[in-house]
Amino acid sequence: MKRVSYDRKSGLGAAAAFVLGVALAAAPGAVQAQTCSGTGSPVLPARAFADVVVSYAPVVINDDPRVQFRDPQTALGPDDYAGDAQCANGCKSVSLGSGGVLTLRFADNVLRGDGTASCDLWIYEVGGNVEATFVDISKDGQTWYSVGETSGYTKGIDIDAYGFGPQDQFAYVRITDDLNQGSSSGYSDGADIDAVAAVTSVETCSITSVTPAARVRAGDVVTILGSGFAAGTTVLFGATPASAVTIVSSQEVRATVPTQSLQGSNSITLTIPGGLPCTLPGAVVGTLRQSWGSLKSLYR
Repeated sequence: MKRVSYDRKSGLGAAAAFVLGVALAAAPGAVQAQTCSGTGSPVLPARAFADVVVSYAPVVINDDPRVQFRDPQTALGPDDYAGDAQCANGCKSVSLGSGGVLTLRFADNVLRGDGTASCDLWIYEVGGNVEATFVDISKDGQTWYSVGETSGYTKGIDIDAYGFGPQDQFAYVRITDDLNQGSSSGYSDGADIDAVAAVTSVETCSITSVTPAARVRAGDVVTILGSGFAAGTTVLFGATPASAVTIVSSQEVRATVPTQSLQGSNSITLTIPGGLPCTLPGAVVGTLRQSWGSLKSLYR
């Protein structure tokens, strides 16, 4: 099937544009998502769920949705909604309001197709009313691909039906409430998102910092901070493997600079077992480790 690519800018619906006073391009017409086989919510590992809130733009009219339903952090991690629509024990979902938008990112895995009609993406829309949302996915957070409209949490989306496959890797999911469907008022107005999961995914990692980063020499130990690290992770300085690697935690790795001299700017690449590599270009700047004899010769 032909892929449909577009950018809804912030993804806000017409009501949101009116409230925020911004001019937005019109969204394409609703297309029902290609739902996958099977019913009910899948049982998935914690790593499958979205990890980061990129943006949240609810449409609030007359204080609806109420402030307790406007915490986007509740959409992160595994699904945990237990039917408590009144939030007596704390809200477990975030409400979008009519036409509101929520954008999430996967930090330690990426969504991809699997070459079949099986479920790839699951949006957990919960609450007493089943409300529809437009769903878009992106590799870089800039270019977006529509994968239709869905509602509720008893069926997933098959992204292969839109021309994608195992070679396509998506880190971002954008959910926009359909303001033409469902209630337009109430304390939890709009779609209520409990979680978003990449049913078909592959693990990955990210690097946020490397220290020390300058005048690194053979035998030095550098500390790499990020996310998604696991036992068996390998480290490359440029194209050369680290002399030793210690996994401190899922967010910290220590690697020994290889005995081969590093000169100039070098990238650092980490690869977790069975997952995708993550690279930080120009992470370290190497310098030669000279012997005392060679240093003395400079002053003769």
